Amino acid sequence: MEYLRLENLSVWYDSFRAVDSVSLSVQKGELFTFLGPSGSGKTTILLCVAGFVPAGTGKVVLDDAEITDLSPNVRQIGMVFQSYALFPHKTVFGNIAYPLQVRKKSSSETSQKVHELLRTVQLEGLERKMPDQLSGGQQQRVALARALIFDPRLLLLDEPLGSLDKKLREQMQFQIRSIQRLSGSTTLYVTHDQNEAMAISDRIAILRDGKIEQIGTPREVYDDPANPFVADFIGGANFLKVRVVSLNEKTCAVESAGSIIQGVPKPDWVEHSGAWAKLMVRPAHLRTLAGVAHAENELPCHIQESYYLGETSIVRCVLKDQTQIEVHQPTLAEVVKDSQVMSRLVLDPKRGRLFRDL
Repeated sequence: MEYLRLENLSVWYDSFRAVDSVSLSVQKGELFTFLGPSGSGKTTILLCVAGFVPAGTGKVVLDDAEITDLSPNVRQIGMVFQSYALFPHKTVFGNIAYPLQVRKKSSSETSQKVHELLRTVQLEGLERKMPDQLSGGQQQRVALARALIFDPRLLLLDEPLGSLDKKLREQMQFQIRSIQRLSGSTTLYVTHDQNEAMAISDRIAILRDGKIEQIGTPREVYDDPANPFVADFIGGANFLKVRVVSLNEKTCAVESAGSIIQGVPKPDWVEHSGAWAKLMVRPAHLRTLAGVAHAENELPCHIQESYYLGETSIVRCVLKDQTQIEVHQPTLAEVVKDSQVMSRLVLDPKRGRLFRDL
């Protein structure tokens, strides 16, 4: 069921258009993520939905009612910022209780709801602690509980894990997802971290320069990126200049640096052989093997660098036409790094995607 709708939303900062005619809908109970590089407009969209930044044009519709021009305090929207913005002079209990206190709720109702949320965010027993006595992850959960306690119509999370270290950030991703599911809150989430977005989102909107490049589930944007920007931003990508040499109903064969790759999915725009294209291959869909390429779907290469990461390794190599390629593969054996020794890349053509060579 459609719950939140943005219609041709644009936002200006003076003469700069930060959000450019964005239209989308979010389902009730969905965790919807805005993902993109710095300056892509993701936080501006969040602030516009919250009412802190005015819309230049377009509409914000929540639960079938337009809220575009409503002030923030009547929108019934909860928001968590990267800084958490906890009151340093209030205890954990006081911070979480604050939204109910300003709404003049009774002390018994407030106490009951605070303790329910303390259980939900796994902070029982810490209600008398001050913010400076908590870890970063605990502070983040206090901020989340405070945003949820008044049963907001919508929850907005703006880079909520940005100030945490890598290990804690990964742990908190799944806690946020668990809390969101338990609460049933419709949630807009902003991040620039593709792994974070992939891990917790129902759907993702990829933004660039204030425009939406693609909306889809994590699997959809990873397996079927709409364009090279999305392909490179979500999951990383290698791009090979190729020429289409044959076609059948669903796949085609392409030639790259003298080698033939069979079984590449054929996009609708490829209508005849001879067309030039860019073949996108993810680093995780390649493997290096020793020796000269001798079969279909193998490309001769020279290995330049290899980085050991425990269970996996990153290998950087160069093709005959000097195309630089990155490979992410299981660490099975030491990779020979010798620019004079010929190796080969083996790829999974079914996972490749062809884009127009503009």
